[in-house]
Amino acid sequence: MKRANNARVLTAAAASVAAGVIGLAPGAGAAAADTQLPPAPTNLRLSGTYGLDLTWDAPVTSRTVLKYRILDNGYSARLTPPGTLTRPPTTHVNLALVCTLGSGVNTLTVQALYRSDGTGSPDTSAPSASVTLIR
Repeated sequence: MKRANNARVLTAAAASVAAGVIGLAPGAGAAAADTQLPPAPTNLRLSGTYGLDLTWDAPVTSRTVLKYRILDNGYSARLTPPGTLTRPPTTHVNLALVCTLGSGVNTLTVQALYRSDGTGSPDTSAPSASVTLIR
């Protein structure tokens, strides 16, 4: 008889442990990690004197943009200076500082780099639409 009581106590303890382990799994109300890419910068265009400035519109997002990466023919060419809490990063760059502008084709895109928000979401946007500079 004593053995049967011990078995019931062990069974109840095992059920409590199992319930506790199950309780650690995210429930229906738990926040899921954001795995979507942030939006890319838009309206990429050549501007300025002789069309040597690359300008874009900042993405509309709730996340904080830290800086932008300029890609020349798919390769990272330059990062813009980082923004601060009171000043967003610049949304233009002089191409003479970014690319080797010999004769040829430069296909340019821009990515937004975000401060980590702790949700597990990616911190770099997809590249923007491209502009092509032929020299």
